[in-house]
Amino acid sequence: QVRTLPDILRNEGSEAFMAEYQERSVELEDVDCWFPYLQFDLARLGFEMLQSERLDEAVAAFQLNTIRYPESWRTWDDLGDGYR
Repeated sequence: QVRTLPDILRNEGSEAFMAEYQERSVELEDVDCWFPYLQFDLARLGFEMLQSERLDEAVAAFQLNTIRYPESWRTWDDLGDGYR
């Protein structure tokens, strides 16, 4: 069974989520069709975690969004929301 990054965040927490992202980034870096979620998807995941009062998980999703999309002001704004 394939474990998605959102499933890992929801079920295993922020550390497992970030570790799995790092592992997949190395494993799949040469696969042209792999990209780990759009900016909107990661933001939505972060706000889902925030709504559930899972602050560590929300911050992890927002942090990954800043890593993937560092040029976007919105990712940084969302990360700030996670720290409030």
